[in-house]
Amino acid sequence: MPVAGLVAPAQAAPVGRVSGRADDSPGSAIAVVLTTSSRPSGYALRFRVSVAGIPGVCNGSQWRHSTGWRQRCWVTLPSGLGNWTVSSRAVFTRAGYATQYSAYGYKSVATKGFLPTGQWAFAKPSKVAAIRNAGHLLGNHTHWHPALDTLSSSSVRWQISHGVSATSTPKLIRPPYGAGAYSQRITNDAAALGYRVCHWTTDTSDYAGLSATTIINKVLYGDAVTAPARAGGSVLMHMSGANTPAALPGLIRGMRAKGLLLEPLR
Repeated sequence: MPVAGLVAPAQAAPVGRVSGRADDSPGSAIAVVLTTSSRPSGYALRFRVSVAGIPGVCNGSQWRHSTGWRQRCWVTLPSGLGNWTVSSRAVFTRAGYATQYSAYGYKSVATKGFLPTGQWAFAKPSKVAAIRNAGHLLGNHTHWHPALDTLSSSSVRWQISHGVSATSTPKLIRPPYGAGAYSQRITNDAAALGYRVCHWTTDTSDYAGLSATTIINKVLYGDAVTAPARAGGSVLMHMSGANTPAALPGLIRGMRAKGLLLEPLR
């Protein structure tokens, strides 16, 4: 891309757009990752983003990607918006000159890791397919949920090999009850089958029928049993939790408000 002769500003530059659904909650802070395909040498880059004419904030660090330069931005959905569209531009400046190019982006959703047992997955193939099709990751949680530290190594490996085949990178297994998660023997048995053992840092205890508010507070603030969610941590939830779906929107908004990024398990 030539850099000579740029004039300020190129108002006719095309606009990149990211769209969402009407059921995204008003007041939600939506993360949008913007990309511009190139960056002229010697020019500073900044992104502009807005939704319904209301400017968002682009204060994340910029990074180089195979498709260009990227930055994570945030917009807040106003009430009564309905289906929403984020408009974005990439702006280059140098020594009093500026030009604007199209920026494109994608909605940064909360990609979850689901780790069902092999028995559950075998009985509910349509639900497993729905998880995959929604872009979430699958991990291994053994075949029928035994405490691995009570089993022989051959039995541990049988449980893993008959569990769900992980789609994550690396392939992850979470030992039921956390039993053996920090054991070298279990780590070695998992590694022999190409798996890495994972654990959690915040336990919602949602399986116990806790209210959505209690689940949210446990994640954001912790309690006598579990620590709050922190950068680099992992939040444990269960597909059987009666109030887990109701807790997720507020939980996600709260973690994003604390500056936490919701990244896939690794």
